[in-house]
Amino acid sequence: MRVFLSHSSNQKSFVKEVRDEFPSWISSWLDDDNLLAGEDLTRSLEKAILTECNFLIVFVSNDAAHSEWVRREVDWAKQRQDELSRIFVLPVLMNCEIDRLDELGLKDKKAIIMSDELSAKEVAQQLVHHISAHCAQLLPTYTSTTAQDRQRLKTYLLAAYVALLVAAAAGGNKVMNLGFPLIWFPAAGVTVIPFAFTFLITDSVNELFGQKEAQRFVIAGFMSLLLATGFMYLFAHIPIPKTGGFFPVPFNNPTEFYIAYKSILSPPVRIFVAGLIAYLVGQFCNIWIFDWIRDRTTFEQRGRRNVIATLVSQVIDTLIFVFGAFYKVEFLDFGGYSMRDIARILTGQFLVKAVVALGFSYPAFLRITKKFSERAQLTPPIG
Repeated sequence: MRVFLSHSSNQKSFVKEVRDEFPSWISSWLDDDNLLAGEDLTRSLEKAILTECNFLIVFVSNDAAHSEWVRREVDWAKQRQDELSRIFVLPVLMNCEIDRLDELGLKDKKAIIMSDELSAKEVAQQLVHHISAHCAQLLPTYTSTTAQDRQRLKTYLLAAYVALLVAAAAGGNKVMNLGFPLIWFPAAGVTVIPFAFTFLITDSVNELFGQKEAQRFVIAGFMSLLLATGFMYLFAHIPIPKTGGFFPVPFNNPTEFYIAYKSILSPPVRIFVAGLIAYLVGQFCNIWIFDWIRDRTTFEQRGRRNVIATLVSQVIDTLIFVFGAFYKVEFLDFGGYSMRDIARILTGQFLVKAVVALGFSYPAFLRITKKFSERAQLTPPIG
């Protein structure tokens, strides 16, 4: 449990006395303790209130009511309160008129009234009482049923993530023409479709369950790609039955059938390796960019971080995969496409990814995170 202590500089000594009386299960965010020389004040304070603390305690005084920093902190706290749909701001009125609450935008809010008779220890005890009461009201929301819902959501997302990656592994090196002319006819590998949808899942997991959980999904996906491709190679290279054997062959020519079967299930090593590298780099870039933007935006701006992280990381993913899988290397016997064809594929790949990101992933991401945000983010609401 962490609380942000908002106050004017004149009350700092008293605020520190109150902080020292808190029990061990309550930690505090205080500028003297948490800010280092050279740090950006606005960014650090906003981040602490919007993402790192469970409550903001504002010590309201005549000086605090006219303090620009206290006003900013209360405004950020009210924004966070709206996001959580619960009490987030706890006012302490320090020997001043109740009108000071109005000046900070806290009209009609119940406050702890600080009188001359109350010591720092007694104020701390009252704050602990109110914090405990608010947490107790929140606990029924997070029952075992909710925990099961969260686990079920992660299970479904992981199942969909692995299924998309296995489908991509089975897609091989087939290239589709998108069927409309620009400067040239753009084309794209069919595997771009399932890979594009994986970024929706990664961002959803990152938003709801955190960066580490998203990284676990990427590692699990990497293992599923290795296993799926390994078994496909095994299936393709198991010796074929003799003609006229007990098991029927779908075609009149069994050799033709098994050549086709092998070509589908055995993608070229070059494409497989390029796909793995592009997958790892693209997914981890997406997680890092998403997390970097989240530190600088609010929950209501989550769609912005989804779109930016997805598009930027998919540019990186596309460049690595297309050049690694399809570019013709003249002095190596790898085969491949000319630079003109590579340009067609790059254009087509990114067009498909942009359509998926903006037309489907963005609205789906907003819907999923809005529906499950309060269930999944246990730590911000309670501590």
